[in-house]
Amino acid sequence: MIFLVAASYARSPDSPYAFADALFKDGDYYRAITEYYRCKYLNHDIRQIYQADIGIAKSYLYGQDIEKAIILLENIKKECTPDFEDIYIQSQFLRAECAAYTYDYDNEIQFYNTIIIYTANTNAHQEALKRLVLASIKHGKYERSLYYMQHLKNTISEENSYTTINAFEKEIIQGAPHLKSPGFAVFLSVIPGLGEIYAGKIIPGLITLVSNTAQITIITCLYAHGDLIPMYFFLIGEMTWYTHNFKRAYNTVQSVNNDRNKEYAESLQIKYPLVFYSY
Repeated sequence: MIFLVAASYARSPDSPYAFADALFKDGDYYRAITEYYRCKYLNHDIRQIYQADIGIAKSYLYGQDIEKAIILLENIKKECTPDFEDIYIQSQFLRAECAAYTYDYDNEIQFYNTIIIYTANTNAHQEALKRLVLASIKHGKYERSLYYMQHLKNTISEENSYTTINAFEKEIIQGAPHLKSPGFAVFLSVIPGLGEIYAGKIIPGLITLVSNTAQITIITCLYAHGDLIPMYFFLIGEMTWYTHNFKRAYNTVQSVNNDRNKEYAESLQIKYPLVFYSY
């Protein structure tokens, strides 16, 4: 699931891309791509061609073909002239979503910051700030989210929105989920399985603990009976597995934290619809 939904750019029913847009809306992304391409090559208006490319890239993104989406968006970035700044901004929103899909926080932030630079005092500027807030929460950067929220408050004039944002800030300060420490999980994994148990993965952790105990028992028995050659094979396997156990514990905690942050960000979007909307 793509966490940040692409900004919706409504087109007239008379648009040459109305049917392609309808296919996209229905989730038929690859038929939408075909229709965008068909209309693109029948159209000689440069703006309409760029809009078709945006539609194709968005369809690739939602169809989970991220690599093709990125290639197309990079081409738009290179070819887009200053006369089509709005197209460039759309491409940057989508490029940020590609980064969000691959959990590339640094690039996601970079693309939204680029939008902010180009769009002072516009709805797109506000939208980029809101997505920066959510992206920061999703990646557990709660202090950073409050920083972006302060900038967002400076762009809001409506009193009800301002009040809602204050409530949102208070919730982040008081209600942010408790996150596990990946470093502590690695430390506990000196005894294999404890790191996973700490992360809340009880059954996988117990399986790891029992498996490791069984391997050590086998190695000890082989050594006691003088079966050194099979013992060495088991020992090499145990050492490799034991080393990987630290990485597995670290990744497990990271995954659990990521899921908690993502769920929290999604709950905030539902709870504060006045704050988070697509322009």
